[in-house]
Amino acid sequence: MNKSSRERADIEYGAAIATSGRLGIGKVKNYSYDIYEVEFIPETLFGSVYRKSLIALFEEMGIDMYFDGSVDEDRIRQIPINSVLKQEEITQMIKESMR
Repeated sequence: MNKSSRERADIEYGAAIATSGRLGIGKVKNYSYDIYEVEFIPETLFGSVYRKSLIALFEEMGIDMYFDGSVDEDRIRQIPINSVLKQEEITQMIKESMR
């Protein structure tokens, strides 16, 4: 499987886990579910589509993509997500994805 196919497979797997988690049938503490919870923040703050959110937050995918704007930590705290990450870790991820 080439790199592009593998990345696509990871995104599709994460989407399936996120959906099943919201329906109450997801695996407990699965990393993919957490990824989709965190990527919801840029969707809410910047109106971004989920693919751009994923790529900007997780630079391991190998694409240089960022969000324009500024980080409002209070707004981030108000976004309802379930994550094993601490609020400070989530805020730092968003800050690192900004230009």
